[in-house]
Amino acid sequence: MRFIRATTAICIILTVFTLAVRHSQATSINVSLIVGDTRLTFQGKTSPSSQVTFTENNSVIGTTASDNTGYFEKEFIYSYPADDIHNITIYSVNGLGQMSNPILYSVFLSEFTNTTIGNLILPPTIALSALTTVQGTSITASGYTVPDSLLTLLFFNSATTLNSTSTADGYWEVAIDTTALNSGTHTVYGKTTAEGGYLSDESEHKNFIVTSPAAADSGSDDNGGDNNDDSSDSESGSSSTGTTTQDVSNLICALPNFLKLFDWDFNCKINFDEYASSARSWVGLWRIDQEPCDINSDGRCDIRDFSILLYHVY
Repeated sequence: MRFIRATTAICIILTVFTLAVRHSQATSINVSLIVGDTRLTFQGKTSPSSQVTFTENNSVIGTTASDNTGYFEKEFIYSYPADDIHNITIYSVNGLGQMSNPILYSVFLSEFTNTTIGNLILPPTIALSALTTVQGTSITASGYTVPDSLLTLLFFNSATTLNSTSTADGYWEVAIDTTALNSGTHTVYGKTTAEGGYLSDESEHKNFIVTSPAAADSGSDDNGGDNNDDSSDSESGSSSTGTTTQDVSNLICALPNFLKLFDWDFNCKINFDEYASSARSWVGLWRIDQEPCDINSDGRCDIRDFSILLYHVY
Protein backbone atom coordinates (compact mmCIF):
# COMPACT_ATOMS: atom_id res chain seq x y z
CA MET A 1 0.00 0.00 0.00
CA ARG A 2 1.31 3.42 -0.86
CA PHE A 3 0.44 6.67 0.90
CA ILE A 4 1.03 9.86 -1.04
CA ARG A 5 0.31 13.40 0.18
CA ALA A 6 0.03 16.32 -2.18
CA THR A 7 0.48 19.97 -1.18
CA THR A 8 -1.70 22.80 -2.39
CA ALA A 9 -0.22 25.48 -4.60
CA ILE A 10 -2.23 28.70 -4.55
CA CYS A 11 -1.22 31.74 -6.48
CA ILE A 12 -2.08 34.95 -4.68
CA ILE A 13 -2.17 38.17 -6.64
CA LEU A 14 -2.12 41.38 -4.71
CA THR A 15 -3.43 44.41 -6.49
CA VAL A 16 -2.84 47.69 -4.79
CA PHE A 17 -4.57 50.78 -5.89
CA THR A 18 -5.06 54.26 -4.42
CA LEU A 19 -8.26 56.19 -3.96
CA ALA A 20 -8.46 59.93 -3.34
CA VAL A 21 -11.15 60.76 -0.82
CA ARG A 22 -11.60 64.38 0.37
CA HIS A 23 -7.97 65.34 -0.20
CA SER A 24 -6.75 62.28 1.77
CA GLN A 25 -5.15 59.10 0.50
CA ALA A 26 -6.79 55.72 1.24
CA THR A 27 -5.12 52.46 0.27
CA SER A 28 -7.14 49.35 -0.58
CA ILE A 29 -5.77 45.81 -1.11
CA ASN A 30 -7.65 43.42 -3.34
CA VAL A 31 -6.70 39.74 -2.85
CA SER A 32 -7.71 37.22 -5.51
CA LEU A 33 -7.05 33.48 -5.66
CA ILE A 34 -6.30 31.70 -8.91
CA VAL A 35 -7.38 28.09 -8.44
CA GLY A 36 -7.90 25.13 -10.74
CA ASP A 37 -9.38 21.67 -10.76
CA THR A 38 -8.34 18.90 -8.42
CA ARG A 39 -6.54 16.48 -10.72
CA LEU A 40 -4.96 13.08 -10.14
CA THR A 41 -2.83 11.50 -12.85
CA PHE A 42 -1.35 7.99 -12.96
CA GLN A 43 1.57 7.23 -15.28
CA GLY A 44 3.24 3.87 -15.57
CA LYS A 45 4.03 0.76 -17.56
CA THR A 46 2.66 -2.76 -17.97
CA SER A 47 2.58 -5.29 -20.80
CA PRO A 48 1.90 -3.78 -24.26
CA SER A 49 -1.62 -3.31 -25.62
CA SER A 50 -3.25 -4.15 -22.29
CA GLN A 51 -6.38 -2.67 -20.74
CA VAL A 52 -5.58 -0.89 -17.48
CA THR A 53 -8.48 -0.62 -15.04
CA PHE A 54 -8.85 1.72 -12.05
CA THR A 55 -11.34 1.00 -9.26
CA GLU A 56 -12.39 2.90 -6.14
CA ASN A 57 -15.00 1.89 -3.56
CA ASN A 58 -15.57 -1.38 -5.44
CA SER A 59 -16.51 0.46 -8.64
CA VAL A 60 -14.60 0.98 -11.88
CA ILE A 61 -13.77 4.68 -12.16
CA GLY A 62 -11.85 4.55 -15.42
CA THR A 63 -9.89 2.52 -17.94
CA THR A 64 -7.14 3.17 -20.44
CA ALA A 65 -4.90 1.15 -22.76
CA SER A 66 -1.14 0.76 -22.73
CA ASP A 67 0.71 1.45 -25.97
CA ASN A 68 3.16 -0.87 -27.74
CA THR A 69 5.88 0.06 -25.22
CA GLY A 70 3.60 -0.72 -22.28
CA TYR A 71 3.18 2.95 -21.26
CA PHE A 72 -0.17 4.15 -19.93
CA GLU A 73 -1.51 7.39 -18.49
CA LYS A 74 -4.86 8.22 -16.92
CA GLU A 75 -6.14 11.50 -15.47
CA PHE A 76 -9.02 11.94 -13.04
CA ILE A 77 -10.69 15.29 -12.30
CA TYR A 78 -12.53 15.72 -9.02
CA SER A 79 -15.15 18.49 -9.09
CA TYR A 80 -16.32 17.98 -5.52
CA PRO A 81 -14.28 18.76 -2.36
CA ALA A 82 -11.38 16.34 -2.53
CA ASP A 83 -9.56 16.80 0.78
CA ASP A 84 -9.56 13.11 1.53
CA ILE A 85 -7.73 9.81 1.10
CA HIS A 86 -8.60 7.99 -2.10
CA ASN A 87 -7.97 4.23 -2.21
CA ILE A 88 -7.50 3.31 -5.86
CA THR A 89 -6.74 -0.18 -7.15
CA ILE A 90 -5.00 -0.67 -10.49
CA TYR A 91 -4.61 -3.80 -12.60
CA SER A 92 -4.15 -4.67 -16.26
CA VAL A 93 -5.48 -7.41 -18.53
CA ASN A 94 -3.50 -8.34 -21.65
CA GLY A 95 -4.78 -9.64 -24.97
CA LEU A 96 -4.67 -13.24 -23.71
CA GLY A 97 -6.94 -12.40 -20.79
CA GLN A 98 -4.13 -12.67 -18.23
CA MET A 99 -4.57 -10.23 -15.33
CA SER A 100 -1.80 -8.61 -13.33
CA ASN A 101 -1.93 -8.76 -9.55
CA PRO A 102 -4.11 -5.81 -8.37
CA ILE A 103 -2.21 -3.07 -6.54
CA LEU A 104 -3.79 -0.64 -4.07
CA TYR A 105 -2.62 2.98 -3.90
CA SER A 106 -3.76 5.29 -1.09
CA VAL A 107 -3.51 8.91 -2.21
CA PHE A 108 -4.25 12.01 -0.12
CA LEU A 109 -5.59 14.78 -2.34
CA SER A 110 -5.86 18.44 -1.41
CA GLU A 111 -8.33 20.64 -3.24
CA PHE A 112 -7.19 22.48 -6.36
CA THR A 113 -4.02 20.41 -6.57
CA ASN A 114 -2.52 18.65 -9.56
CA THR A 115 -1.08 15.37 -8.30
CA THR A 116 0.88 13.02 -10.55
CA ILE A 117 1.93 9.52 -9.53
CA GLY A 118 4.50 8.37 -12.05
CA ASN A 119 6.90 5.54 -12.83
CA LEU A 120 4.39 2.89 -11.76
CA ILE A 121 5.36 -0.62 -12.84
CA LEU A 122 2.44 -3.05 -12.64
CA PRO A 123 3.27 -6.64 -11.62
CA PRO A 124 3.96 -9.21 -14.34
CA THR A 125 1.50 -11.96 -15.18
CA ILE A 126 2.64 -15.51 -14.44
CA ALA A 127 1.66 -19.05 -15.42
CA LEU A 128 3.25 -22.49 -14.93
CA SER A 129 3.54 -25.22 -17.55
CA ALA A 130 2.75 -27.89 -14.93
CA LEU A 131 1.46 -28.11 -11.37
CA THR A 132 3.26 -31.36 -10.55
CA THR A 133 6.65 -32.62 -11.70
CA VAL A 134 9.21 -35.28 -10.80
CA GLN A 135 12.42 -34.15 -9.14
CA GLY A 136 15.16 -33.68 -11.74
CA THR A 137 12.85 -32.45 -14.50
CA SER A 138 12.03 -28.85 -15.43
CA ILE A 139 8.86 -26.81 -15.57
CA THR A 140 8.45 -23.42 -17.21
CA ALA A 141 7.21 -20.20 -15.65
CA SER A 142 6.14 -17.57 -18.17
CA GLY A 143 4.04 -14.46 -18.60
CA TYR A 144 4.01 -10.87 -19.82
CA THR A 145 5.41 -7.65 -18.43
CA VAL A 146 7.05 -4.38 -19.51
CA PRO A 147 9.06 -4.92 -22.74
CA ASP A 148 12.86 -5.17 -22.51
CA SER A 149 12.85 -5.33 -18.72
CA LEU A 150 14.39 -7.65 -16.14
CA LEU A 151 12.07 -10.31 -14.74
CA THR A 152 13.16 -11.90 -11.47
CA LEU A 153 11.48 -15.14 -10.42
CA LEU A 154 11.58 -15.65 -6.66
CA PHE A 155 10.81 -18.63 -4.43
CA PHE A 156 8.69 -18.09 -1.33
CA ASN A 157 10.73 -18.59 1.88
CA SER A 158 13.90 -19.16 -0.15
CA ALA A 159 16.83 -17.09 -1.36
CA THR A 160 16.72 -18.76 -4.78
CA THR A 161 16.13 -16.41 -7.73
CA LEU A 162 16.05 -16.87 -11.50
CA ASN A 163 16.25 -14.08 -14.08
CA SER A 164 14.89 -13.47 -17.56
CA THR A 165 14.72 -10.50 -19.94
CA SER A 166 11.35 -9.78 -21.52
CA THR A 167 11.06 -9.51 -25.29
CA ALA A 168 9.81 -6.54 -27.32
CA ASP A 169 6.22 -7.73 -26.83
CA GLY A 170 6.72 -8.19 -23.08
CA TYR A 171 6.94 -12.00 -23.03
CA TRP A 172 9.23 -13.64 -20.48
CA GLU A 173 10.05 -17.25 -19.73
CA VAL A 174 12.11 -19.04 -17.08
CA ALA A 175 12.95 -22.76 -16.87
CA ILE A 176 12.84 -24.09 -13.30
CA ASP A 177 15.23 -27.01 -12.80
CA THR A 178 13.84 -29.09 -9.93
CA THR A 179 16.99 -31.16 -9.37
CA ALA A 180 18.02 -29.21 -6.28
CA LEU A 181 14.48 -28.75 -4.95
CA ASN A 182 13.13 -30.84 -2.10
CA SER A 183 10.03 -32.95 -2.55
CA GLY A 184 6.88 -31.05 -1.65
CA THR A 185 5.07 -27.84 -2.54
CA HIS A 186 6.99 -24.81 -3.79
CA THR A 187 5.73 -21.27 -4.38
CA VAL A 188 7.10 -18.86 -6.97
CA TYR A 189 6.29 -15.29 -7.98
CA GLY A 190 7.78 -12.64 -10.22
CA LYS A 191 8.92 -9.02 -10.02
CA THR A 192 9.80 -6.66 -12.84
CA THR A 193 12.66 -4.17 -12.88
CA ALA A 194 12.09 -1.66 -15.68
CA GLU A 195 14.39 0.91 -17.24
CA GLY A 196 15.59 3.37 -14.63
CA GLY A 197 15.52 0.73 -11.89
CA TYR A 198 11.80 1.09 -11.18
CA LEU A 199 10.50 -2.06 -9.49
CA SER A 200 7.05 -3.63 -9.61
CA ASP A 201 5.15 -5.27 -6.78
CA GLU A 202 4.89 -9.05 -6.60
CA SER A 203 2.97 -11.00 -9.19
CA GLU A 204 0.38 -13.57 -8.23
CA HIS A 205 1.93 -16.47 -6.29
CA LYS A 206 1.92 -19.85 -8.06
CA ASN A 207 2.38 -23.28 -6.46
CA PHE A 208 3.79 -26.49 -7.91
CA ILE A 209 4.57 -29.90 -6.39
CA VAL A 210 7.84 -31.79 -6.75
CA THR A 211 7.73 -35.55 -6.18
CA SER A 212 10.76 -37.80 -5.75
CA PRO A 213 11.61 -40.29 -8.53
CA ALA A 214 11.40 -43.13 -6.00
CA ALA A 215 7.85 -42.16 -5.06
CA ALA A 216 6.87 -41.97 -8.73
CA ASP A 217 8.37 -45.41 -9.43
CA SER A 218 6.71 -46.84 -6.33
CA GLY A 219 3.35 -45.49 -7.41
CA SER A 220 3.79 -47.06 -10.82
CA ASP A 221 4.69 -50.43 -9.29
CA ASP A 222 1.76 -50.25 -6.89
CA ASN A 223 -0.65 -49.58 -9.73
CA GLY A 224 0.74 -52.51 -11.65
CA GLY A 225 0.39 -54.74 -8.60
CA ASP A 226 -3.20 -53.64 -8.08
CA ASN A 227 -4.02 -54.44 -11.68
CA ASN A 228 -2.55 -57.93 -11.34
CA ASP A 229 -4.41 -58.54 -8.10
CA ASP A 230 -7.69 -57.44 -9.68
CA SER A 231 -7.09 -59.81 -12.57
CA SER A 232 -6.33 -62.66 -10.18
CA ASP A 233 -9.43 -61.95 -8.14
CA SER A 234 -11.52 -61.91 -11.28
CA GLU A 235 -10.16 -65.26 -12.41
CA SER A 236 -10.79 -66.85 -9.02
CA GLY A 237 -14.33 -65.53 -9.03
CA SER A 238 -13.86 -63.36 -5.94
CA SER A 239 -15.59 -60.00 -5.87
CA SER A 240 -13.57 -56.77 -6.26
CA THR A 241 -16.52 -54.53 -5.44
CA GLY A 242 -15.04 -53.42 -2.11
CA THR A 243 -11.78 -52.32 -3.72
CA THR A 244 -13.59 -50.48 -6.50
CA THR A 245 -15.79 -48.64 -4.00
CA GLN A 246 -12.73 -47.56 -2.01
CA ASP A 247 -10.98 -46.24 -5.13
CA VAL A 248 -14.03 -44.20 -6.14
CA SER A 249 -14.43 -42.71 -2.66
CA ASN A 250 -10.85 -41.48 -2.80
CA LEU A 251 -11.78 -39.40 -5.84
CA ILE A 252 -14.61 -37.60 -4.04
CA CYS A 253 -13.48 -34.08 -3.08
CA ALA A 254 -14.75 -33.05 0.35
CA LEU A 255 -13.76 -29.40 -0.17
CA PRO A 256 -16.79 -27.15 -0.88
CA ASN A 257 -16.96 -25.93 -4.47
CA PHE A 258 -16.62 -22.29 -3.48
CA LEU A 259 -13.23 -23.02 -1.87
CA LYS A 260 -11.71 -25.11 -4.67
CA LEU A 261 -10.39 -21.88 -6.22
CA PHE A 262 -7.92 -21.65 -3.32
CA ASP A 263 -6.79 -25.31 -3.51
CA TRP A 264 -3.57 -24.66 -5.42
CA ASP A 265 -2.34 -28.27 -5.62
CA PHE A 266 -5.80 -29.75 -6.33
CA ASN A 267 -5.64 -32.28 -3.48
CA CYS A 268 -9.13 -31.33 -2.23
CA LYS A 269 -7.91 -29.54 0.88
CA ILE A 270 -6.19 -26.28 1.73
CA ASN A 271 -2.88 -27.22 3.33
CA PHE A 272 -1.13 -24.93 5.78
CA ASP A 273 1.65 -24.29 3.27
CA GLU A 274 -1.02 -23.03 0.85
CA TYR A 275 -2.30 -20.50 3.39
CA ALA A 276 -0.14 -17.55 2.26
CA SER A 277 -1.04 -17.94 -1.42
CA SER A 278 -4.72 -18.50 -0.64
CA ALA A 279 -4.85 -15.43 1.59
CA ARG A 280 -3.13 -13.27 -1.04
CA SER A 281 -5.52 -14.55 -3.69
CA TRP A 282 -8.58 -13.74 -1.54
CA VAL A 283 -7.29 -10.24 -0.74
CA GLY A 284 -6.60 -9.64 -4.44
CA LEU A 285 -10.18 -10.61 -5.28
CA TRP A 286 -11.51 -8.47 -2.42
CA ARG A 287 -9.65 -5.41 -3.73
CA ILE A 288 -11.48 -5.56 -7.04
CA ASP A 289 -14.70 -6.98 -5.54
CA GLN A 290 -14.79 -10.10 -7.68
CA GLU A 291 -17.52 -12.60 -6.86
CA PRO A 292 -15.24 -15.53 -5.81
CA CYS A 293 -14.21 -13.69 -2.62
CA ASP A 294 -17.86 -13.77 -1.43
CA ILE A 295 -17.50 -17.25 0.04
CA ASN A 296 -20.71 -17.25 2.10
CA SER A 297 -22.77 -15.76 -0.78
CA ASP A 298 -24.22 -12.89 1.26
CA GLY A 299 -23.58 -10.36 -1.50
CA ARG A 300 -20.41 -8.83 -0.08
CA CYS A 301 -16.78 -9.68 0.63
CA ASP A 302 -15.79 -9.15 4.26
CA ILE A 303 -14.01 -10.71 7.24
CA ARG A 304 -16.68 -13.41 7.52
CA ASP A 305 -15.65 -14.81 4.14
CA PHE A 306 -11.98 -14.69 5.08
CA SER A 307 -12.75 -16.52 8.34
CA ILE A 308 -14.44 -19.33 6.40
CA LEU A 309 -11.32 -19.66 4.26
CA LEU A 310 -9.10 -19.89 7.36
CA TYR A 311 -11.42 -22.48 8.93
CA HIS A 312 -10.68 -24.89 6.08
CA VAL A 313 -6.88 -24.58 6.36
CA TYR A 314 -5.32 -27.83 7.62
